[in-house]
Amino acid sequence: MSAADAHRVNVWWLSPAELTPERCPNAGRALSVAEQREWRDGVPSLRGAARWLARQALSRELQVAPEEWVFDYLPRGRPVVTGPRGIPATWFSVSHTRGMVACAVASFERIGVDTERLCRRAAVLEEGILFTQCERQSLGTLDDDRRARRNVELWTLKEAYAKAVGLGLAAPFDKMEFYLEGDGATGRIDPCLPGSGSRWYFGCRTLETQHALAIAVEYQGETAPEVRLSPWFSTNREGSA
Repeated sequence: MSAADAHRVNVWWLSPAELTPERCPNAGRALSVAEQREWRDGVPSLRGAARWLARQALSRELQVAPEEWVFDYLPRGRPVVTGPRGIPATWFSVSHTRGMVACAVASFERIGVDTERLCRRAAVLEEGILFTQCERQSLGTLDDDRRARRNVELWTLKEAYAKAVGLGLAAPFDKMEFYLEGDGATGRIDPCLPGSGSRWYFGCRTLETQHALAIAVEYQGETAPEVRLSPWFSTNREGSA
């Protein structure tokens, strides 16, 4: 990984429906025994698709065979790379929801990605629990459709941050506040939370599949990392390494 690559975050995404037996005939070779159970007749579950993408994305960054990656989990479920030995420190985050899986890979330890469908199901989110007073006031100024969309965007940003710091769904989501500015975002993190005094890159983008995809990256120095979002099969013609 070059110096330029070390300051870059690559985020790959795909629809699980793209992982067909015809496109990925050798998918099982890259998976652990446990991961292979997430595939039935060559078709993956959401979890299976996410783990396949994680192995492929990591291999694209570091030229390690997909089947050689070894993973472990932190106490609240964050996956981490534990092998093979001798590779540069590499971190990743995965997310999956109906019709979408995403994986972010970087040399930054605190990195989180989250994706959700942009649909009216957002209205069921408990705004009083998940959002700050300022966020609720801002949501209250929007019509129903825009409110549902912004609801999802805010939620994905909060989940991305929570994943990055290892809190997961145990995070107090009303202790973090976000403001969207185009594809970017700014965040205010309560001092009680990890990384509250750090520099963060936050972003939320709308994919062509009508999913929101949010990214959170803690970084050092004055320059924010370069974040690249790419559909996996647009730049990787072969499904399996």
